[in-house]
Amino acid sequence: MARMITERRFFRLIRNPGSLILLCVLVIASQTVTRAAEIEGIKAGTDWLVTQPGTFIFFMGGTVPMMGNPASPGGPDTIVQRLSDTIVPDVSGDIATTPTMMTLLALKSVSPVNVSGSFFDVYVNLDPGHTTSGTLTLTQTVNGEGIPEGTFTSFFDVFFDISLTPAGQSQAACSIGNNCSAQEAMLNGTGSWTDDTTGVFVVGNVNYSAPNDNHVAMQIPTPEPASLVLFGVGLVGLLAFGKRRRRA
Repeated sequence: MARMITERRFFRLIRNPGSLILLCVLVIASQTVTRAAEIEGIKAGTDWLVTQPGTFIFFMGGTVPMMGNPASPGGPDTIVQRLSDTIVPDVSGDIATTPTMMTLLALKSVSPVNVSGSFFDVYVNLDPGHTTSGTLTLTQTVNGEGIPEGTFTSFFDVFFDISLTPAGQSQAACSIGNNCSAQEAMLNGTGSWTDDTTGVFVVGNVNYSAPNDNHVAMQIPTPEPASLVLFGVGLVGLLAFGKRRRRA
């Protein structure tokens, strides 16, 4: 009998769009609180980054300022995966390390570059034929909690392609030996971190530097699968509700 009552209440929520959205928000909030209580440090996951001013590559004997080239406006142009939980006790001096992997790097020159009298947009993308792997090390610098709570260092052995496309045209496919060359860079990153914020752990910017290249990036919140599913359920419920009203 209790189960039937619970199911009836659930279906009444589905028929009520406002209640359904509220349910989604409450579940997401409870999941966030649960995750926060599970770990001191940073859980394995995916980081979305957007490129900031100060980013450049070495090309044709000089530096070329670069900007992000995301697939959609406001989206990430750099994505990094943390492959294991990084548990850092709240004691100054404690350290933890996790392996990482970069799965997206999409940059474009801020302005066209003169190449032998013609102007081209310069693009940087990860080389799909190689895996860009690295490490992330978190160091606790305060006793207890804080924003920031510590510093981090990061390393990536980055395999990437530099390609040219005539200025103003859609990005051309990379053709090694024609409009594209394969490159490798050892990037060392530094920044500050905290586990007291939701959706991001980087405080401020992270700066990745190599002898001839530099990449400055800011972390943005990453949608979590559970959250996306719940909001998807909410949208489906709203659409169904709208269809029933139109039929009525």
